[in-house]
Amino acid sequence: SCWLYSNYDIVTDIGYGEMNSNSTTSCTIPSSGTQPGWYSAVIEIMVDGAPTRWTIDVQRSDGPMWTYEPYEDLQVPQGGWAEVDASQLAVDPDGQIVRITSAEVNGSMSDFSIEILDSGTRMRVYHTAPDTEDLAPRILNISLKADGQYDDRANISMNLTLVDANNQLIV
Repeated sequence: SCWLYSNYDIVTDIGYGEMNSNSTTSCTIPSSGTQPGWYSAVIEIMVDGAPTRWTIDVQRSDGPMWTYEPYEDLQVPQGGWAEVDASQLAVDPDGQIVRITSAEVNGSMSDFSIEILDSGTRMRVYHTAPDTEDLAPRILNISLKADGQYDDRANISMNLTLVDANNQLIV
């Protein structure tokens, strides 16, 4: 079993860990709901009823999310759509889920629409223009937020490229 404690109070009781085929034991300690600070993680292994415990000091930080800049162009097919997962844009070092809270296209917004899906874990960008006369470069601005009780936000930008029906880059 595994647990996380601070000042002799159990903060998170993880329950049972896992032992894989090469006899490596692991426990995943969820950081959600755990205040930043120092803790002791305890792993207890029972072999034929005899316990063995290891205690490891760990620090739960409240670090800001990391963005994966620079980003590749998001290529949207003419009359079609492209999808982006929030996990492709940033990661939270504290293990919180990163979500897309809003997105907008700079330039000719009437050529595109945006749909945020699955509670913000991904989004779709649709090309909605009936023709491709406006070939001006576009920038997709995206706002991100990590789950948890701390306000962890980031704003990123990426290029939006229109690809014609024959998968030719429109320049």
